[in-house]
Amino acid sequence: MKKRITLLKPTQLHIMCGSVIFGCLTALSTPSLAANDAMQDLLKILRDKGSITNEEYQLLRNAAEADSEKIEAVKQEAETAADEAKEAAKNLPEVNTKGKLEITSADGNYSWRIGGRLQYDATWTDRDGSDIGNSGQEFRRARLYASGVIDKVWNWKFQYDFTDLDDNAQEGIEDAYVEYTGMPVAIAVGQKKAPFTLEEMTSSKYITFIERAMVVDAMASLVGNRRGGLHFHTLFNNQFTLGAAVTGNRVTADDFASEYAFTARGTWSPIHNDQQSVHVGVSGGWRNIDEDLRVRARPPWHLANRPVDTGAIPVESVSSYGVEGAWVYGPWSLQGEYIRYDADEAPGVVVDQDGFGYYVYGSYYLTGETRRYNWGGGNFKATKVRSSFGKGGPGAWEVAARYGSLDLDDAFGGEIDAFTAALNWYVNNNIMFRLNYSKVLDCSDTCDLGLGLTPSSTGNSGAKPSAVTFRTQVFF
Repeated sequence: MKKRITLLKPTQLHIMCGSVIFGCLTALSTPSLAANDAMQDLLKILRDKGSITNEEYQLLRNAAEADSEKIEAVKQEAETAADEAKEAAKNLPEVNTKGKLEITSADGNYSWRIGGRLQYDATWTDRDGSDIGNSGQEFRRARLYASGVIDKVWNWKFQYDFTDLDDNAQEGIEDAYVEYTGMPVAIAVGQKKAPFTLEEMTSSKYITFIERAMVVDAMASLVGNRRGGLHFHTLFNNQFTLGAAVTGNRVTADDFASEYAFTARGTWSPIHNDQQSVHVGVSGGWRNIDEDLRVRARPPWHLANRPVDTGAIPVESVSSYGVEGAWVYGPWSLQGEYIRYDADEAPGVVVDQDGFGYYVYGSYYLTGETRRYNWGGGNFKATKVRSSFGKGGPGAWEVAARYGSLDLDDAFGGEIDAFTAALNWYVNNNIMFRLNYSKVLDCSDTCDLGLGLTPSSTGNSGAKPSAVTFRTQVFF
């Protein structure tokens, strides 16, 4: 049986070839205009060989050219859209979530940030037969704040502490101020820390020990601490800083308007880089009081009463001043301060309301980090962990030891000497754990007086209580 072979008519053959060629043209024209040019050449060859008529050639060529124009139009639209997207991206704010939440405008003139800290402490105390100290747990600080920059030269901050445990924070408002930085001297209006002592001007997030030294605990609030008023700050020659404040009391205090204070602090740092720094400074202040003044302090842990206490003594004013120094070399660090206060007692008062104290400590990073110095503020800032725990590293480990002394004997307030050892583990740049062992080395026979006039009858004299405090801290 013979197979039948059906021959296509010339017209049918032309139509079929044209359809195939047009389909190929359409497919090839999308990815590349070069393929379209090649198809034009192919059409010419087919026409010249008689495979397609001249009319079909013109029809297919016009279709290819129209398709080419569409491709070019789409390409131009895509390029225009990409350029517009790039331009729009330049105006989008930058969001930084690396250890914090901060939004900054594209031109850098505006920013907004929220942050906070949580410090949870647990303390175990050995009273050694005295009534000094307690065992227990507490949220030492639980703060949230918002801050920002407006027009590049206006700074603002509002911070609130929810714990109400800070002895000087009766209502929980910590910072609330607006600052103008468009001049060589920055001026702030509102409540913030008055410039006084190195330890006080270093944030509680960044201090080496769980609690500040006893002398700072006793005297920082006399002329420093957070106060409402005018605050000034300037720096020059990449070495010197000078701060001053004219203030009342805390804005939330009942006697805010009835007293005023002048405080100033100057620092010099001839060396400050990533591996070493040298810091020296002086600070002082004066405050009118015209009422009773009471100076007292805890041992080096917070869950304790105040074994050194002058009691309330009528005075007209008080002045306080101190010298400070710090040295950092690689993982090593030394720091110390001497602070003194003198009061102008009211007429008829025979007790001298004055005292002094000091501390010195050293620290060392076992994992090689360096204590970071902020020369512009004359204080210290956060430790930067080299290798975070949980990401293949050990975190940062630090050991430290401190000796401190406070003498209020002239006002019959007592004298106390104490030692503190610290082990700090910085898990990463935002989470850390602290372990402190503190021991009272000496407590004089007026220790825990509470009245400032007669020897103690509590039996605290000669007692050497101690405490272990463990802190969990997170901040952002």
